[in-house]
Amino acid sequence: MTKMISRVALALALLVATVGTTTLHADTFDRVAPHVVTSGAEGGPTVRVTNNNYGHVRVYVVDSDNRRHLLGSVSPSRVKDLQIPAGLVRGNGTVQLRVYPVLLAPRLREIAREPAGVQTKELSVQSDQVIQLYLERDLTNSMVGIVPS
Repeated sequence: MTKMISRVALALALLVATVGTTTLHADTFDRVAPHVVTSGAEGGPTVRVTNNNYGHVRVYVVDSDNRRHLLGSVSPSRVKDLQIPAGLVRGNGTVQLRVYPVLLAPRLREIAREPAGVQTKELSVQSDQVIQLYLERDLTNSMVGIVPS
């Protein structure tokens, strides 16, 4: 009985962590859009993601046409460097990142329908700088910063 309660509590915690749709630093709300392009070219700034979230996350950069380009995924409790292709840095030298949790349990996918995500404001960054993205268990408490490489 206790084991079953623990599993239900964990499932509810994961659901609460993924259902709320908000953004980093109180930006506009965002839902997963159907158009996603996988990026392969390199040469732009680096994003160092520290994932303190409960589950895997996918990190995207948004181009000037508001299309998301997948930079990569990061496992829980991991740090990973992702490269933004130089061609995806906007003309004014800014980038915008979006992060979405990956729902692995089929039952959670069925309940949540769409994973909630967070996004940064437009970040002014140069190719010799690193964007540090600290993802917390509650994605809305995540932080972002820019430091020299």
